[in-house]
Amino acid sequence: MAIESIAKVGVKGKSGRGFWVGSPGVGLIVTAAHCLPHYPPREGDVAFSHERTYRDLVARLDGKGACWVECIFLDPVADLAVLAEPDNQSLYEESCKFSDFASRSGFLEIGSLADGETPVRIMLNNSESIPCIVETNSRPYSRTFVIKKTDREIKGGMSGSPILTDDGKVVGVICNNATGPILSRCLPPWITNLAKTAREKFAF
Repeated sequence: MAIESIAKVGVKGKSGRGFWVGSPGVGLIVTAAHCLPHYPPREGDVAFSHERTYRDLVARLDGKGACWVECIFLDPVADLAVLAEPDNQSLYEESCKFSDFASRSGFLEIGSLADGETPVRIMLNNSESIPCIVETNSRPYSRTFVIKKTDREIKGGMSGSPILTDDGKVVGVICNNATGPILSRCLPPWITNLAKTAREKFAF
């Protein structure tokens, strides 16, 4: 598991992780929604996630290089959020810092998770990668998985870490010590398409 793909997400007293998808040109950070210090504003039942910019919310795992981000997607039920570059007109310097962070990062590819049990790898707080098993719920359209058969405890600070299959594709996000969201079923198509298109353009 590439350390360069993982970012620290959060503020003092409430922090976790996130991981990069897309490319240096269009970098997105996927994380657990509860790693955000507060949710974007709401009007009725609609969350205007694009209206919330967070100051110095993400950084390298060592805490250095903190930069601003803008929340472009939030699902508090699935406990999932996607962060992106802040507005490059009104926040030019902050946008440049984000772009510099992205240029020094690795990027994961989003994969799908089949029903049943799947061997995966997760990263502990000390950045050690360990194997475990996740199992998807047998109910139709289930959006979550259950973490099973791991010989290490999932602790605070691991929230937002990626769950990777043996071929290196990210399929889920750690949100607590038992369950988490399946990316391919929880992210809207415009996010997955944006990440895929950016990755393909960069690879080309």
